[in-house]
Parts: sequence; structure tokens; C-alpha cells
Amino acid sequence: MKNKKNNTDSNAKKVLAWIPYILIPILIISGVSLYARQQKNEKLEYYQVVQYFDEKKVTEYNLNMSSGALEFKLKGDDKTYNFTVPSVGMFQEDIHNGVIAYNREHPDTPIKAQYQTGSISSRRFSCSLSSALSSSICSAR
Repeated sequence: MKNKKNNTDSNAKKVLAWIPYILIPILIISGVSLYARQQKNEKLEYYQVVQYFDEKKVTEYNLNMSSGALEFKLKGDDKTYNFTVPSVGMFQEDIHNGVIAYNREHPDTPIKAQYQTGSISSRRFSCSLSSALSSSICSAR
């Protein structure tokens, strides 16, 4: 009888010893897949950002003219969204007229726009590139 009990205890210990080897990979895989799904859901596309402006959902934005870094807030949401526009000029063409028209129609609740210029080092870099093409462009800055 004692032999059977020892055998059962030994088998239970073996099963319990394997549980971490099974659970840890399952937990890691589950965590990674959950993180990947959340990242995929939160990634904005350019057309979505422009659509927010077209639908007048943006309450304020800050655009870095050098890097294209855009920070904006949506109506009814205090969260600040971040996006890097692929082309600052194209983005301004896409939204500028709509923002101006909205602000004229709604002077009490305008879309707050802020533009930041690039850093001094980025100006020097663009100037040095320009100087290779034309020294008059660089001296004009």
C-alpha cells in the first residue's frame, strides 16, 4: 500500500514540475500577441488623420514644420494623438482651407493651430545641402 502511495506522490510531483514549462511559454505568447493587437489597432494612417480634420473632429493641433511631427486632440477626448506626416506641404494643402473655413464659421470654438519651426541644427543641415546646389539660397536664409 505504501508503495502505491509513494508512486502516486512521485507522479504528482512530476506533473507539478512540468507546469511552469507549459504555462510560461503560453503566458509569453499570449502577452506578445495581445501587445501586437493593441499596437495594430492604435496605428493611424494618413487618410484617417486627414479625415479627422475634414469631419471637424480635431480641436487643436501642433505641427513641427521640420520633422512633420503632428500632435492633435479630438473633440470629447483629452488624449493627445501623435502622428508623423509624410510631407508637411501636402498635409497643409489637405487641411489648411478646411481649418480656415471652420475657424471663420466658428469664431467661438476655433481649431487651435500651432506650427513649430525646425531646430537650428536642421536648418544648418538643410543649408549645407542647399549650398552644394546654390550658395545664393543658403545666404538668403
